Amino acid sequence: MWAPSDINAVLVSRDYTEVKREIARIEQLLLYSQNLRLRELFSVEQLEQQLVERRAWLAPVRRLPFELLSRIFEFSRDKHWPWTLRLGWVCHRWREVLFASPHVWTSLTFRRSDTSSVSKYLLRLSSQHPLQLTSWSTAATLALVKHNVASRLHHLTLSEMPNGIRKVTFPALTYLEVCFGPLSLWDITTDRFPVLRHLDCDTPRYLQATKLIPPENLPALETLKFAMNNPSESCRFLAHFNKSLRSLCIHLRPLYGFEPNPKPSISLPKLKRFVIIANTHHMWPLALKTPALEHYAQKQTGKQRLLHQDVTNVKQLLLQDTPEHLPDLHNLELLQLLQMNSIYVLAHLVYGSSCPNLKRVEVHDDFFFDETLSKSLNQIDDFTRMSRLLAFVSTFSLLPGLVAKCACTTEYFECPYVH
Repeated sequence: MWAPSDINAVLVSRDYTEVKREIARIEQLLLYSQNLRLRELFSVEQLEQQLVERRAWLAPVRRLPFELLSRIFEFSRDKHWPWTLRLGWVCHRWREVLFASPHVWTSLTFRRSDTSSVSKYLLRLSSQHPLQLTSWSTAATLALVKHNVASRLHHLTLSEMPNGIRKVTFPALTYLEVCFGPLSLWDITTDRFPVLRHLDCDTPRYLQATKLIPPENLPALETLKFAMNNPSESCRFLAHFNKSLRSLCIHLRPLYGFEPNPKPSISLPKLKRFVIIANTHHMWPLALKTPALEHYAQKQTGKQRLLHQDVTNVKQLLLQDTPEHLPDLHNLELLQLLQMNSIYVLAHLVYGSSCPNLKRVEVHDDFFFDETLSKSLNQIDDFTRMSRLLAFVSTFSLLPGLVAKCACTTEYFECPYVH
């Protein structure tokens, strides 16, 4: 091997030593870098694992199996379908579960703007499951017939009954509500509604027909709400359900002509809940016999007395106005007053003998929320006893079903709901 003639062995030896030292330093640096890389990779793996764990903590529902997640969607769905669709925005898996779960789409509300194509798509998502539908769109309502889903309906609320479905049969329908007329109650026959049990048609244009229908051709209704503008027609209609009716709400419309005398009489032996809503100053035109009645409500009557007289067994009573006089209500436990004209009426109820089993009186009126409250209450002797019965609530629902938002007492009388 060639080498220069003027080589300096001392310098070469020193350079060789320095180069080897530098090579060793670089090798150590490379080894350190490799170890550092391995440590960093291990740290990254740990961070990723922790990220997955913490993501699971923040959204544990992601780890749920399909069946359970689908069930959660069913209970968290919104009555308006666009909000239910938003569940699919979370992730791809949620979207797959949402559209693969027919029972999530069994309760739908069609808006007025919904077209028949939208209705068709949503109905197809429900597969063959029973349906609960609310339709404010005529096009969506007609889609029920076009796509043959009437046989799957068990709960139906319509804005109106279009002519296109007046002859359609609903073999599984148990609840029907029509918000706007016209519809004749006499068209609700067992031929079209064989298992119908709950009917709500509270508009002024319903009892139109005068034809007679045999009782066996009318469904055995258990719950009925309707508007009455013809007492004799209404009485004849109610008579068909005297063996089945358990809950009744009558909206008394203005009655034209003379009031019937004597009043039509009918017996409803199974009736337990009765509500009268009156937008007229006429007298109550019916004489109903209700021996099993437990819940009675009277609203918007403008009368300070009971319209319905057979209230012997009533346990819960709701009145729009303060009554001037109450009959003997030996079973009455709860009295709800939407208005109160005098605090002395309460004292009469508490100390009188007409309601010996009275457990609670609830008053909804701004009169009791001003500074005169304490003065009015102090006028009653022994208010301590009365305070155990009296509650002032800022808002509560119609009878039955009380939700006290603000009360002077700590507990309230819970009442069953009427469907």
